[in-house]
Amino acid sequence: MVQPVRFRIRGSKDGEAPAVDDFAGQLRDLIGIIKGVERASGDGENIIEWRVTRATTNSPIAIEATPFPRKAGVNIEARALNVKAMAAAGLASLQTGAERPVCFDQDVLACARRLADRVSGGLAETVIDWGDEAGEFKLTAEGAGQLADHVATLLRPRVEAYTERGTVEGYHDGLHPHTRGRHELFIRSRRTGQRIKCILTAEAARDIARREIAEVFSGRRLQVRGTLHYRRPHDLDHIQAEHVRIMPDRQDLPDLKQIIDPDFTGGLGTEDYLRALRNGRLR
Repeated sequence: MVQPVRFRIRGSKDGEAPAVDDFAGQLRDLIGIIKGVERASGDGENIIEWRVTRATTNSPIAIEATPFPRKAGVNIEARALNVKAMAAAGLASLQTGAERPVCFDQDVLACARRLADRVSGGLAETVIDWGDEAGEFKLTAEGAGQLADHVATLLRPRVEAYTERGTVEGYHDGLHPHTRGRHELFIRSRRTGQRIKCILTAEAARDIARREIAEVFSGRRLQVRGTLHYRRPHDLDHIQAEHVRIMPDRQDLPDLKQIIDPDFTGGLGTEDYLRALRNGRLR
């Protein structure tokens, strides 16, 4: 016969009884951890039902939960022992480090986080006596803070580096030739002001070599095209530059008179020109 799990929930350090919400929440999440570990360790189903077989209102309040099969005649002894052992080991490990325990999925981790938050937020302690060989787990304010921090790390979304093709415009902010056998150009982003390292391919290096160095150093705008390497969204680390284009100086750009063609419509009014264009009569 598998021994029951006993939960002891102490209110405040002054001996006050726990609030109903805190008590019910602790009990719900404690059972939630056990049931979640069972689902993850088996076939995704709970064949064990945990029933309250004893309760005391002494300080601290204690609840005894005993495993029963959901379906009559099913032997759950080995499964219950395994689930209790994994749940006990998982909670204990979360107090010492931020490594995900076996069979602790996101839902189980969330239960553990709420368990710790209630102890940090007012409950004096929560004790789980696992019975059998799993021993006892005690959660006090100090240990609850550590456990909550470790769970928060595990629940934090993992952000992985990524790359994309693109172009960045900026201004020259340094040039390091032959660093570990490669040229590195630094530009100051025109849009964000960020200093960005551009690792030049041989072709990109030739783009600069063909120009006067004064053009690069004189504050001319540079357009760097290649593979953009991001640490995380919106956090550009560097560019594997394939082409570097020095943008024309303002005085070299065409003015309005050079752009406008006074005889663009060939003497036709706007409406006549558009009508002829739609009808395919323009040559």
